[in-house]
Amino acid sequence: TMNISVIDSITPKLKTIAENNELATLNWPDLDITLIPSYGGAFSRSISSYLKFRSMASKRKISSIDLINTDIRLFVPLSKYLMKTKRIPILKHVYMDPTQSNFVSSYFQKQIYNRIDGFISTSPLIKNNLIDIGIDEDKIFYCPPQIDCDLYRPPQDNDDKPGDEVCNFLYLGYLIDEKLPIITLLDVCSYLRQEGNNFHLNIHGWGTREEQRIMVSIKKLIDKRELNDFVSISSKLLPLSEKIELFNQANVIFLLYSRFLAVDPPITMLEVMSSGKIFMGSNVQSIPSVIQNGYNGILVDKVDFKTLCDKFTQATEIYDNEHIQKRARADIKKTYSYPVVSSKLLSIYKRYGYSELSQ
Repeated sequence: TMNISVIDSITPKLKTIAENNELATLNWPDLDITLIPSYGGAFSRSISSYLKFRSMASKRKISSIDLINTDIRLFVPLSKYLMKTKRIPILKHVYMDPTQSNFVSSYFQKQIYNRIDGFISTSPLIKNNLIDIGIDEDKIFYCPPQIDCDLYRPPQDNDDKPGDEVCNFLYLGYLIDEKLPIITLLDVCSYLRQEGNNFHLNIHGWGTREEQRIMVSIKKLIDKRELNDFVSISSKLLPLSEKIELFNQANVIFLLYSRFLAVDPPITMLEVMSSGKIFMGSNVQSIPSVIQNGYNGILVDKVDFKTLCDKFTQATEIYDNEHIQKRARADIKKTYSYPVVSSKLLSIYKRYGYSELSQ
């Protein structure tokens, strides 16, 4: 049995640490795996994570540690400097483009990256970006993010389902122009109404204080265009049950990124497809490697008025297409489901775990 510690430095919102530990035990029965939460700002999370890690290392033998959201700038130097932890292999999950950070090119950052024993990239694109900044390819392993396909599933008979006569669009994310081009989007809604399309757009933000101010401005724009019967907006942090309810009530869920902005591939996209819904996404990041236009979703080449008019019109024509919905879910189950990804992660953990145990 290998002792693996996974440090996630974001406060658990959807599942408790106990629930995540139970899920880990179910998927990795051969591992003695422990998930460690940490809270606060980046540096405080890094220090608190390390202190928990050191405490565990003093009590039992740890084969390796996987850093998911943990800030590495203090954690890695401390781990590799002190006797209790310096021989324990460190794996780092990389799920966003590392080249987007100015810090990544600094001498200090390079030294930290060189002390990390292995990198787990969530997409081939991320892997290539790591190679571009000088990481040894032999230290990089591709492993996609995990999606709970039993949780994110097509609506059952007792679930809330959208009406058949209206195409219900949903945007779920931060209310920022780089992810939600609101002016263009409302212009598209005016076009759809003029063309006689029966639709409704639900915009839902994440409930930050700044978004409350943004919501007021967006509501004024909706009112000015006389779109109140077609567009609604709200903003609050949702518990998991309400998030899934929003998915169930929608037909088409979209992300219109203008550039590399999020986890790659976007988790929302994978959850939507697993839920048997039609996902519409822009042609950035790894979205085009997952979405084939008209086959398992809708791919948007440009985020401009003409293109969005065409794509939203396409969506109103295929929003209830069962073949597209089933293909989307099948693709997620094949590549991103818990059993598939757990097997990939296990092989990576064993590689470093056995290496450490043999020393």
